[in-house]
Amino acid sequence: MIQKFEPLRVVAQKDEYGCGVACVASILAVSYAESRRLLMKKKSGVQIDDTEVPGLDLHHLALALKDRDYQVVADWDEPKTFQPGTIVLVGRARGGLDHEHYILSVGGDLFMDPWINYPNREREAGLRKGYPKGKIFYVALVPKPGSHPH
Repeated sequence: MIQKFEPLRVVAQKDEYGCGVACVASILAVSYAESRRLLMKKKSGVQIDDTEVPGLDLHHLALALKDRDYQVVADWDEPKTFQPGTIVLVGRARGGLDHEHYILSVGGDLFMDPWINYPNREREAGLRKGYPKGKIFYVALVPKPGSHPH
């Protein structure tokens, strides 16, 4: 039986490349603004939507979560089911950075998508079954045993 990720808060991304910010905010049960501050420290103060270095890398997310005692490990092998609290990076088979997107597993094949109504500029978050249309699995940040969201 798959356990549902209970502390889930559906969080919409506010920045163009803020999907990772929203996933971290949901796991840590903090505001989007607080999550953004944590992640910008890990990105050495560079803005999330900086045109030269947009978005967040896996290590930015992992380090920000680690600072709040939520340990993750990267896994490049797609599992049959995702552990709740796993951040999944999806993208197009031949896509660039603007085609990558972080979503958060809440159990089974249900995900919190921080921009579920893409490409609408009024970003909304919601729950979706499976990956967004046209996206494939890239990598996942899986919680280590004993890591629990706050």
